[in-house]
Amino acid sequence: MTNGLRSFAAMALVIALAAVATSAPVALSQNGNRETFTLTSIDKKEKTAEVDSNGDGDSEDLGDRDAGGGPLFTGKNGKRAGTQRHDCVVTKASQNDVVLTCQGSFTIKGRGTIEASGWIKFTRQGGVRSRLAIVGGTRDFSGATGHIAFGGTNKTTTFEFHVTH
Repeated sequence: MTNGLRSFAAMALVIALAAVATSAPVALSQNGNRETFTLTSIDKKEKTAEVDSNGDGDSEDLGDRDAGGGPLFTGKNGKRAGTQRHDCVVTKASQNDVVLTCQGSFTIKGRGTIEASGWIKFTRQGGVRSRLAIVGGTRDFSGATGHIAFGGTNKTTTFEFHVTH
Protein backbone atom coordinates (compact mmCIF):
# COMPACT_ATOMS: atom_id res chain seq x y z
CA MET A 1 0.00 0.00 0.00
CA THR A 2 1.17 3.54 -0.59
CA ASN A 3 2.19 5.52 2.48
CA GLY A 4 -0.92 7.69 2.07
CA LEU A 5 -3.20 4.68 1.98
CA ARG A 6 -1.41 3.02 4.86
CA SER A 7 -1.60 6.26 6.84
CA PHE A 8 -5.27 6.69 6.26
CA ALA A 9 -6.16 3.11 6.74
CA ALA A 10 -4.12 3.02 9.88
CA MET A 11 -5.93 6.06 10.88
CA ALA A 12 -8.77 6.42 9.33
CA LEU A 13 -10.78 6.03 9.33
CA VAL A 14 -12.42 4.76 9.98
CA ILE A 15 -14.08 1.92 11.19
CA ALA A 16 -15.94 -0.48 13.39
CA LEU A 17 -13.74 -2.05 16.01
CA ALA A 18 -13.58 -1.48 19.75
CA ALA A 19 -11.28 1.33 20.90
CA VAL A 20 -9.64 2.20 24.16
CA ALA A 21 -10.00 5.66 25.70
CA THR A 22 -6.92 7.62 26.75
CA SER A 23 -6.26 10.82 28.67
CA ALA A 24 -6.45 14.41 27.46
CA PRO A 25 -9.18 16.95 26.98
CA VAL A 26 -10.51 17.55 23.48
CA ALA A 27 -10.83 21.17 22.42
CA LEU A 28 -14.22 21.77 20.87
CA SER A 29 -16.71 24.43 19.97
CA GLN A 30 -20.36 23.78 20.75
CA ASN A 31 -23.49 25.27 19.23
CA GLY A 32 -26.60 23.74 20.78
CA ASN A 33 -26.46 20.04 20.01
CA ARG A 34 -23.64 20.50 17.50
CA GLU A 35 -19.93 20.48 18.13
CA THR A 36 -16.79 20.59 16.04
CA PHE A 37 -13.33 19.41 17.05
CA THR A 38 -10.15 18.30 15.33
CA LEU A 39 -7.85 15.38 16.14
CA THR A 40 -4.69 14.16 14.44
CA SER A 41 -3.24 10.73 13.81
CA ILE A 42 0.50 10.29 13.31
CA ASP A 43 1.28 7.59 10.76
CA LYS A 44 4.35 6.17 12.45
CA LYS A 45 2.27 5.50 15.59
CA GLU A 46 -0.35 3.48 13.67
CA LYS A 47 -0.50 -0.31 13.59
CA THR A 48 -2.11 -1.94 10.56
CA ALA A 49 -2.54 -5.33 8.98
CA GLU A 50 -3.02 -5.77 5.25
CA VAL A 51 -4.52 -8.65 3.30
CA ASP A 52 -3.40 -9.03 -0.32
CA SER A 53 -6.43 -10.88 -1.71
CA ASN A 54 -4.81 -12.19 -4.88
CA GLY A 55 -1.27 -12.67 -3.52
CA ASP A 56 0.42 -10.48 -6.15
CA GLY A 57 2.32 -8.41 -3.57
CA ASP A 58 0.29 -5.27 -4.33
CA SER A 59 -2.17 -4.46 -1.53
CA GLU A 60 -4.08 -1.94 -3.62
CA ASP A 61 -6.14 -4.32 -5.75
CA LEU A 62 -9.90 -4.93 -5.59
CA GLY A 63 -10.80 -6.88 -2.48
CA ASP A 64 -7.57 -6.14 -0.61
CA ARG A 65 -8.13 -5.22 3.04
CA ASP A 66 -6.48 -2.92 5.57
CA ALA A 67 -7.36 -2.94 9.28
CA GLY A 68 -5.72 -1.28 12.23
CA GLY A 69 -5.67 1.78 14.40
CA GLY A 70 -3.72 4.00 16.69
CA PRO A 71 -3.73 6.98 19.00
CA LEU A 72 -5.37 10.33 18.28
CA PHE A 73 -3.84 13.63 19.38
CA THR A 74 -5.06 17.21 19.82
CA GLY A 75 -2.44 18.30 17.26
CA LYS A 76 0.72 17.03 15.60
CA ASN A 77 2.61 17.38 18.89
CA GLY A 78 -0.48 17.62 21.11
CA LYS A 79 -1.82 15.58 23.97
CA ARG A 80 -3.26 12.15 23.46
CA ALA A 81 -7.03 12.48 23.16
CA GLY A 82 -8.25 9.01 22.17
CA THR A 83 -7.85 6.20 19.68
CA GLN A 84 -9.17 5.14 16.31
CA ARG A 85 -9.74 1.72 14.77
CA HIS A 86 -10.63 1.00 11.16
CA ASP A 87 -11.40 -1.76 8.69
CA CYS A 88 -11.23 -0.93 4.97
CA VAL A 89 -11.67 -2.87 1.73
CA VAL A 90 -10.45 -1.69 -1.71
CA THR A 91 -13.54 -1.26 -3.90
CA LYS A 92 -11.93 0.58 -6.84
CA ALA A 93 -8.35 0.65 -8.07
CA SER A 94 -7.17 2.64 -11.07
CA GLN A 95 -3.89 3.97 -12.37
CA ASN A 96 -4.45 7.29 -10.55
CA ASP A 97 -6.29 6.46 -7.34
CA VAL A 98 -7.60 3.82 -4.95
CA VAL A 99 -11.04 3.91 -3.29
CA LEU A 100 -11.75 2.03 -0.07
CA THR A 101 -15.01 1.40 1.75
CA CYS A 102 -14.33 1.81 5.47
CA GLN A 103 -15.88 1.55 8.89
CA GLY A 104 -14.23 3.31 11.82
CA SER A 105 -14.50 3.72 15.54
CA PHE A 106 -13.07 6.81 17.27
CA THR A 107 -12.89 6.74 21.07
CA ILE A 108 -12.63 10.19 22.59
CA LYS A 109 -11.14 10.28 26.10
CA GLY A 110 -13.78 10.71 28.76
CA ARG A 111 -16.60 11.18 26.24
CA GLY A 112 -17.37 7.92 24.44
CA THR A 113 -17.06 6.50 20.95
CA ILE A 114 -18.05 7.88 17.53
CA GLU A 115 -18.83 5.30 14.82
CA ALA A 116 -18.31 6.26 11.18
CA SER A 117 -18.68 4.70 7.73
CA GLY A 118 -18.01 5.68 4.13
CA TRP A 119 -15.51 5.64 1.32
CA ILE A 120 -12.02 7.08 1.15
CA LYS A 121 -10.18 8.05 -2.00
CA PHE A 122 -6.36 8.03 -2.08
CA THR A 123 -4.28 9.33 -4.92
CA ARG A 124 -1.35 7.18 -6.01
CA GLN A 125 0.84 10.16 -5.07
CA GLY A 126 -0.12 9.68 -1.41
CA GLY A 127 -2.77 12.34 -0.81
CA VAL A 128 -6.14 11.81 0.79
CA ARG A 129 -9.15 14.02 1.38
CA SER A 130 -12.49 12.48 2.18
CA ARG A 131 -15.57 12.55 4.37
CA LEU A 132 -17.14 9.80 6.48
CA ALA A 133 -20.70 9.72 7.78
CA ILE A 134 -21.12 9.55 11.55
CA VAL A 135 -23.59 6.72 12.11
CA GLY A 136 -23.82 6.62 15.91
CA GLY A 137 -21.83 6.42 19.08
CA THR A 138 -21.79 5.77 22.81
CA ARG A 139 -22.10 7.87 25.98
CA ASP A 140 -21.84 11.59 25.02
CA PHE A 141 -22.17 10.59 21.36
CA SER A 142 -25.14 8.23 21.70
CA GLY A 143 -27.36 8.69 18.63
CA ALA A 144 -24.81 11.01 17.02
CA THR A 145 -24.97 12.02 13.36
CA GLY A 146 -22.84 14.30 11.23
CA HIS A 147 -19.59 13.74 9.39
CA ILE A 148 -15.84 13.50 9.77
CA ALA A 149 -13.84 15.43 7.18
CA PHE A 150 -10.25 14.40 6.91
CA GLY A 151 -7.16 14.86 4.88
CA GLY A 152 -3.56 13.97 5.20
CA THR A 153 -0.11 13.35 3.94
CA ASN A 154 2.04 10.28 4.35
CA LYS A 155 2.99 11.54 7.84
CA THR A 156 -0.22 12.69 9.53
CA THR A 157 -3.97 12.59 9.07
CA THR A 158 -6.27 15.26 10.46
CA PHE A 159 -9.86 14.39 11.38
CA GLU A 160 -12.36 17.24 11.73
CA PHE A 161 -15.44 16.00 13.58
CA HIS A 162 -18.81 17.71 12.90
CA VAL A 163 -21.13 16.04 15.41
CA THR A 164 -24.83 16.52 16.12
CA HIS A 165 -26.19 14.73 19.19
